[in-house]
Amino acid sequence: RATRLRITVSQKPGELSVVVSDNGAGFDTSQPRKGGYGLRNIKKRCEEMGGTCALDSIPGEGTRLCVKVRTSQ
Repeated sequence: RATRLRITVSQKPGELSVVVSDNGAGFDTSQPRKGGYGLRNIKKRCEEMGGTCALDSIPGEGTRLCVKVRTSQ
């Protein structure tokens, strides 16, 4: 139900950052989710690459996903 999506990619020495945010329905991150493996897969891949993955979502306001991974210099 989002009408806006923003993707920001930035790089600084040794780190790549990707932030994806929308103005959609959002959800309560403290509640277990049924079904899909999308977010779990993203978090697992980040960890495998030595990175981090942070998810913020507010019901009725949207969702923001921030992924940071180390890069070789």
